[in-house]
Amino acid sequence: MQFKKIDIADLCNHKLFYDSVPELSEDFGLDNICGLQKNLRWLEEEIVNGVEFRLHFGTYDNIQCNKQEIPVTARADKLHILGFAYWGDTKEIFTIKYADGTEELIYVPFIDWSHPFGGVISEIEFADVQVKTAKQTWAFGALEHPIFIHHSVSALNGSKEIEKIVLPQNMFIHIFAVTLENN
Repeated sequence: MQFKKIDIADLCNHKLFYDSVPELSEDFGLDNICGLQKNLRWLEEEIVNGVEFRLHFGTYDNIQCNKQEIPVTARADKLHILGFAYWGDTKEIFTIKYADGTEELIYVPFIDWSHPFGGVISEIEFADVQVKTAKQTWAFGALEHPIFIHHSVSALNGSKEIEKIVLPQNMFIHIFAVTLENN
């Protein structure tokens, strides 16, 4: 297995993990709820479920999806994503654009940040997809509750070179890291 950790730093547009909880008079995190970096305990280079990921902890630490395009230039059999949904479990369509001009639509499940993955993707079940809860930490601010970040794996057409990945337009989907795997 070979992993290509995608650098998404330039696409990150939202911050969820802070050094300390901001004042409630500020607008931060998700509805004034955030996590603390010291509790997350992830480094910029991290191995999760045996997969290498590159995370970003600058001004922003995740992508709030708005049809961003991730340049790739690689072949891959699997797409690995660390992220979660906000306001319920869901699935989203990602567009994979290949160097030969063709496109493929793939479904990626996103499990809500409020609970661990229970082993069944009830109404969003489909083939060639795996989900595991990757991390549990705690939220602070307007409410205190657990935060769960999930690891989704989707199959790709490994025979073609990927030019770019187009993310969905859904402000309730948050992505912390993207890795491609080639067997």
